Amino acid sequence: MGQYSKGTYNSNNLLRRFAHQSRFNKSIKLIKDSNQKLFIQLLDIGCGDGYFLHEINQAMNGKFIGYEPYMEESIKDNGYILFKELDLVRKEIGEKSKFDYVSCFEVIENLNVQLQSETLQSAYDLLDVSGYFIVSVPIEKGFPSFVKNLFRKLSAPKGDTYYTWKRIWCSILGLPISECRKGEYLYHMGFYFGDLEALFNRQFVVCKKFYSPFPILGYNLNSQVFYVLKKK
Repeated sequence: MGQYSKGTYNSNNLLRRFAHQSRFNKSIKLIKDSNQKLFIQLLDIGCGDGYFLHEINQAMNGKFIGYEPYMEESIKDNGYILFKELDLVRKEIGEKSKFDYVSCFEVIENLNVQLQSETLQSAYDLLDVSGYFIVSVPIEKGFPSFVKNLFRKLSAPKGDTYYTWKRIWCSILGLPISECRKGEYLYHMGFYFGDLEALFNRQFVVCKKFYSPFPILGYNLNSQVFYVLKKK
């Protein structure tokens, strides 16, 4: 899991580190501001090394569970538990119990449409009727996509044919790049948050949407977009 921290909240890239640390802080604030319970149950889908669960466990009282299918084995720590299978998550809370919050940060952009739909369905099934589903995904169109993909192109191995100028231009314009959105675990190129919103609308209502790390600015001057959702 060390690679997760190096690519996110402990990144050597100052801007990347700031963006990811900011999203964790904003997520905790979102939950604290919306919560009216003394004890909550929260599931973090695609939890990585459990950093978010560790942080929220320091700030709130509750049962905090992570689901990370790429773990080698399940982990139990003081205050939170990480599972590599959803069936173990369901067993842990009981068939009749639901989560007050389900979170999913910087995960859905790596999935194809079928796996995105399956992930949203799992969140829907595990979320209480009065609960909140909090999602963040990267902005991969407009000016942010140019900056990100230029860095990726310059960092790619010699002879790379993935980050072509044609694909980078398509990303800037938000045009489909179908060949980049095939397979099970995908790179970010060709992912557009507007497409994800269409999937949300099948099961959820968007209660709040904002850009991060600078909410007052538009998406062209931010790196991520947040959604707070409720079940329809």
